[in-house]
Amino acid sequence: MFAIKNFTDNDDVRVLGSMGPFTVVEYLKDLSVTPSTAMTAYYCNEMNVRKRQVICDLSKANITLQAGAMQWMAGNVNATTGLKGVGDFFGKAVRGKVTGESAVKPEYTGNGIMKRLMIQGLTQMHKEGKSFALLYPYSIPLYHHLGWEIISNKISYNIKDRQIPTKVSAPGYVRRVAWDNTEFHELHSHFASITHGCLFRNALAWEEYWRWDEDDTNVAVYYNVKDKPCGYMVYLIKNDIMHIKEMIYLNREAQKGLWEYIHAHDSMIDEVHGNTYFSEPIAFEIDDGDIKETIRPYAMGRIVDVASFLEDYPCDPDGGELCIDLEIEDDLLPWNDHTFRIRFADGGCTLTDAPAEYHLKMGIGTLSTLLLGYKTAERLFELERIEGREDAVERLDDVLFHKIPYISDYI
Repeated sequence: MFAIKNFTDNDDVRVLGSMGPFTVVEYLKDLSVTPSTAMTAYYCNEMNVRKRQVICDLSKANITLQAGAMQWMAGNVNATTGLKGVGDFFGKAVRGKVTGESAVKPEYTGNGIMKRLMIQGLTQMHKEGKSFALLYPYSIPLYHHLGWEIISNKISYNIKDRQIPTKVSAPGYVRRVAWDNTEFHELHSHFASITHGCLFRNALAWEEYWRWDEDDTNVAVYYNVKDKPCGYMVYLIKNDIMHIKEMIYLNREAQKGLWEYIHAHDSMIDEVHGNTYFSEPIAFEIDDGDIKETIRPYAMGRIVDVASFLEDYPCDPDGGELCIDLEIEDDLLPWNDHTFRIRFADGGCTLTDAPAEYHLKMGIGTLSTLLLGYKTAERLFELERIEGREDAVERLDDVLFHKIPYISDYI
């Protein structure tokens, strides 16, 4: 057992945070400066740029590292290959508490720490009365096993200058505004209030929104003939490319006005690169089949409390009345792991004791993506994610809204 003193408990080291076996520390001064690095160190200090390290406590969990990531170690740190007779191959193929890149695929083992943390986090949300959770996954299969499911898309597009629409026009005008412009922020709030899935932004969210943007990033707002803001775009022109971070609009007029504004820059740019979260290819909107677009899953969602979520859930008032048993499987949260008898009627739904007409079975992730509108019950049934009779699936689709959420913020 090693006792390390004067590491985190000195005036030059500040602990920024800890979770599980990991601790992040920041050095207030770089004491390893040499004459050759002194100038860089001086300007880093003036700009408040400081060195940080991650401390890994192997007594709490096994850790897997990329080659070259470990700077030093202390104590009884073992690494084994799990292979016999490897000899000097040890340095190339390691498995255990610390692993590097290897010629043999590393074996990864888990202690269930992430699952326990997830249960703890979701349980706390449940205690606070929150019925739904949202995240941006680094591994979709990993979160699938924990009851999360994809609920939105991100479409990235590249448009050549010759493909920018030239025959669009709008009666209003576009004006550039500051990042903290009140009308700009209020316009986003209005858009969020009428757009399924869009998140409202408070002061902290706006701060995060601008965190990595360059100073030359612009905000252009479209105003109609009554001087009312109806759309905006956030963009940067760099190396003859217009990079569109976000474009939203309340109506078709504003959309056309913003594209007219983009076209006004065609002499300055060769391409337009951007992202859209409307889950509809932009090629369809501007009538050009040669535009390069890529689509990928974006956000994942999970219902934390089914009963509470259903209390505020709207359904299609034109879908008629339906009473159905939904048998939900949730391996993490026991209060969700049972059958809910739900009555859909008059644009809302309630839990009921009335006789059920149908019975369907699904996991909590499937229920989440279904009720958020990302996939229909029919499609999930085809993918064998829903068990039951086909006529029950059809009736469930009748009472649900089907619109993919618009989620652009990275939380």
